[in-house]
Amino acid sequence: MSPAEREAETSTPRNVVVVCLDTVRADFFSQYAKRLQRLADVSFTQCRAVSSWTVPSHASMFTGTLPSEHGVHTHNRRFDSVPREETFLADLDHATFGVSANAFVSSTYGFDSWLDELSEIEPKHRYPEATSLNEVGTETDTTGVKKYAEYLQQAVKHEHPILSLKNTAFGYLHEMTKTGPISKQVDDGGSAVVRTAKQHIDSIEEPYFGFCNLMDAHTPLHPCKWFDSSLNDVPDSWTSSQYDVWELMSESEQHDEYWHLREQVYGATIEYLDRILAEFVHDVLDSGGRETTIVVTADHGENHGTEADDFLANHKSSLSEGLLHVPLLLINPPEGYDKEEDGYVSQLDFGDLVVGLANGETPDVFRDRFPAELVGMSAGPEPPENREYWDRMIRCVYDGTRKTVWDSLGTKTEYELDPDRLSWQKKVETGEGTPEVEADFFDTPIAEAKAAASAGKNVTEEIDSATESRLEELGYL
Repeated sequence: MSPAEREAETSTPRNVVVVCLDTVRADFFSQYAKRLQRLADVSFTQCRAVSSWTVPSHASMFTGTLPSEHGVHTHNRRFDSVPREETFLADLDHATFGVSANAFVSSTYGFDSWLDELSEIEPKHRYPEATSLNEVGTETDTTGVKKYAEYLQQAVKHEHPILSLKNTAFGYLHEMTKTGPISKQVDDGGSAVVRTAKQHIDSIEEPYFGFCNLMDAHTPLHPCKWFDSSLNDVPDSWTSSQYDVWELMSESEQHDEYWHLREQVYGATIEYLDRILAEFVHDVLDSGGRETTIVVTADHGENHGTEADDFLANHKSSLSEGLLHVPLLLINPPEGYDKEEDGYVSQLDFGDLVVGLANGETPDVFRDRFPAELVGMSAGPEPPENREYWDRMIRCVYDGTRKTVWDSLGTKTEYELDPDRLSWQKKVETGEGTPEVEADFFDTPIAEAKAAASAGKNVTEEIDSATESRLEELGYL
C-alpha cells in the first residue's frame, strides 16, 4: 500500500461489526470454526476475557475497566448504571446498533442505553418487530390448544401479521422439540441475529458500529436439525439439562458419558455458528460502500469438568482458562497486524481495538501482564450448600506462562500455562494469602472490594415474564 493509499484509508471512517459468540472457548473455536478462521486476516491466539460470565464481561469490553471499577457484576446487573459516555462508544462518531439473543444483554438490564437501536432475539421471538409467544402469553390464561389459538388470533391482528405468524410457528417448534424425542427443529436464535443485523446494516448510510450476541453455544444444548450430523452421534432426545450445574460438580467422575455427548453437541453448535456467520461475513463485505471490519470474539468460554477446568462445570465461580481464553479474529481490518498474533491481548483493551479499527488504525493492544476478575457468583440457581465459597470474589494476574489466582477467602493458587495448548492450565501450587502483585492492578484489596460490592446497589431487577422465562430456560433462575 502506498503512503497516499494508507493516508486515505486512515482518514475514512470504517464500519465495525463485533460478533460475540457467547460461551465459546478458544480450543473448541479453533477446532470447529474453520470457515471464520479461513476468512480471518488476523487471529489473536492469546486473547483473554476480563471476567467469566456475561454481565461483567460485556461491561468490561465496553468500558475497558475491571468489574470492581465499573460496578456491573453479580450485585448490580444493570448496564445503564454506567453512562454511555464512559464506554468506548463515546469515542466513535458512528451510528450504533445491537442485536442480542442474550436475555442479560437486553433492554431489561439497560444495555439499550448504550446504543442507538437494540433488537432483541430469542427462540420464541425471532422477528423483534412482530408479536411473540411470550408477549401474548402474558395476556392469556388459556393452556394447550386454546393457548396457541389465542396466539394465532393475536398474530393475525398485529401490524406485522406474517412475521407474527412466523414467530408463533418458530416458537411452537422450539417449545415442542427442545427436549426431544426428535432433534430440535430450530436454532437458538443465531440465524435470526445475523438476519436482523443485516437488516440494520442495509438501512444505515452513515458509518456504523454493530454489536451482535449469539447465544446458541450456551446451555441448554440439544441436537438440532441444522447441525452437521457427521460431527456427533448423540441421541435426538439428549439434553444438557439432565443435570444441573451443582450435580455436575458434586461427583464429576460419574458424568464422563454426559460430558462426552455434551462436547459433541457443543462442537456441532460452534460449527453451525461458523457456517451461518461465514455467509453473513460475505454478505456484509459484498454489500459495497465504505470498508467494513468484522471482529469475532466471545465474552467467556465454558468449563467442561476436566482437570484443566478444575473439575468445574459451566461458568460458575471460576477464572479458569476454559472461561477466560476466548477467540479474537479480525476480518478485513486495516493493514498493520500479522496474520497470527501470539502476544497476550486482554479485552480490557477491546475498546481501543474497536476505535482504532474504526479510524483505519491497528493499535497496539498487547500486554505482557494483565488482570481479570470475578465479583461473586454468576447468576443462576443457588448452591445447595457452602454459598460463601461459591459467592467469593476471585482475581487473577497473567505474567508470561504463569497465572496467579486468589480469592476473598484467602486462597492463592499458581497455574502453569502453555501458549500451544488453548484453554489449558495446570495447577502448580496452592497456598494462602494475597500476592504482592495485587497492588499493581487493583486499587482495593480483594476482601474489601467484595464487601463493598455486596453492600452496594444490590439491584433487584423488575423483569418481565418473557425475560424471566428465557433466563429460566438458560439455567439462570
